[in-house]
Amino acid sequence: MRAPFAPTHVNKVMYPKGRITKGDVIEYYVKISPLFLKYAKFHPLTLQRYPQGILKPGFFQKHADAIPDWIDRVKIKMKTTPVTFVLANKKADLAYLANLNTLVFHSALFSVKKQKYPDMLIWDLDPSVDDFDMVIDVAFKLKAFLEELGIQSLIKTTGSKGVHIQVPLNQRLTFPVVHDFSESVAQVLAERHPKLITLEPYKKNRKGRVLIDYKRNFFSQTAVTAYSLRAIPGAPIATPILWKELGRTVTFAQQFNIGNIDARIKKVGDIWLKEKVRNPGIHNKIIKFKI
Repeated sequence: MRAPFAPTHVNKVMYPKGRITKGDVIEYYVKISPLFLKYAKFHPLTLQRYPQGILKPGFFQKHADAIPDWIDRVKIKMKTTPVTFVLANKKADLAYLANLNTLVFHSALFSVKKQKYPDMLIWDLDPSVDDFDMVIDVAFKLKAFLEELGIQSLIKTTGSKGVHIQVPLNQRLTFPVVHDFSESVAQVLAERHPKLITLEPYKKNRKGRVLIDYKRNFFSQTAVTAYSLRAIPGAPIATPILWKELGRTVTFAQQFNIGNIDARIKKVGDIWLKEKVRNPGIHNKIIKFKI
């Protein structure tokens, strides 16, 4: 039987700008749980915790140490060492983890039911300078190239500086195959648009270009979960959007935050459903793609 818990220190300020408290954070995650859990359920989580709020150093937690037994977990072999990850499979789990001062959730790209096969492919578009218009340009170029291959995609703001371009997968391909495909796509775009796009990971060497980061598509990597808060002033949120919103009504990566997300969800609901992504035979398209 699940043990009850009472939230603690709910008046502690986590985000000084706007005086957003720990209680506000817990309330947000409880309210968003139907959507959040749709994308996070059964996915190993890495927690980014801030015991003193965002103005003090936080830390990442992978191991499910001191997490009560009523919260699900899974042991996974990572390289040579098993790691027991926490899962958020129900509203109470999410509330408890928020009560641990977790502000940001990062999800594995696979579900525990089929660990060696990703259910999501991600490209992270990371700008080198504060110019979201460049991100928008690269995002549409990536979208168009995927459509050349017969592949539809989804997009979300990261709540930080860029966007994630995502392709839902049917868990029939292994991580190495998916990673090789994501790298090849990034290489094609970097070659087509060398003044705009780079694969250079070090910002100082990018010459102002936008990085297409394909390296998240490894078994050991994670990506910020849809509807997760970010540890940035104003409490921005990684938010799924429609492609038609990008550059029109959505003009920067931190557009949605704890103060306005409620109104958006009430208005649009689970917006990714409206994209109606259909990718029949996607595993064959990925396997056959060569540069």
